[in-house]
Formats: sequence, structure tokens, C-alpha cells
Amino acid sequence: MDQMKRWESFIDEQVKRVIGDGDTHHLPGAGAPLHLDDDNVNLSDELRIAYKIMKDNDVAPAWIMLGQELIADLELIDKRLRAYVKSYRGRMADAQRVASYILMREADERWETACDRIRKDVEAYNKKVLDYNISVPPQVQQRKPLDAEILIRRALA
Repeated sequence: MDQMKRWESFIDEQVKRVIGDGDTHHLPGAGAPLHLDDDNVNLSDELRIAYKIMKDNDVAPAWIMLGQELIADLELIDKRLRAYVKSYRGRMADAQRVASYILMREADERWETACDRIRKDVEAYNKKVLDYNISVPPQVQQRKPLDAEILIRRALA
């Protein structure tokens, strides 16, 4: 189990390193049109024809567009969570500096509200992940749903 956690942490670090600040324009092939080969042996005749029509009309399959939405949603969740943690820590530090129980309580309440927002964002993200996983072709790797509680715990660590 411990080995699995290290593996997941490694993967998370690699994904964060690749995504970085969200600017992926420097990656090879960024912005390039899709190359949906007409002679792809993994596709049925119907899919090959459909992909050719989409390619000829500069249209991407819905699952690709949904995958791009998932990337943007994940970046937004991460950005919000970092901002919430920063705000919470700042408020708690201020409350502790003046030794105010009331300010600590307010900081905790705001934090819980922020966590609820993250939970809702993750729930919406996970619904899209399910739609994505159902719609991708078999040869495309599926995405894992997020666990809001794990994200929140990691952000505070």
C-alpha cells in the first residue's frame, strides 16, 4: 500500500510538472491539427469515415473536447484550492497573532465554506470524468475521478 501511495505521488508530481501553470503551448504538437489517419487499423470503417469528415471540417470528436474541459477544470480546482489554503493560513495567522478566538472561528467557517465549494467542483469534475470515460475509444486511457478529501488534505499539508 505504501508503495502505491509513492507511485501515486510520483504520478501527481509528473502531471503537475507537465501542466505547470497551464501553459502547454511549448509542448510538441501544441496547437497542431489532429492527425486522424485514414488507414488506422484500430478503427472501424464507420469511425474512420466519421473521423475523416471531422478532419475535413476542422472538428474534434466530443470526447477530445471534453478531455480539454477536464484539463481546464482540474487547473481551476487546483488554483482555487491553493488560493483558499493561502487565505485560510493568512486568516489563522492573523487570528493567532491577536489571540482572537472569534477570528479563528471565522477563519474556520470560511475554510469549511471553501472546502464545500471544492467538493462541489470535484463532484462536477467527476461527472465529466464519467462521461469522458464512457465516450473515449477503447485504446484511449481513461481518467481517474478525484477525491476531494484527499485534495484538501494534501493542500493543507
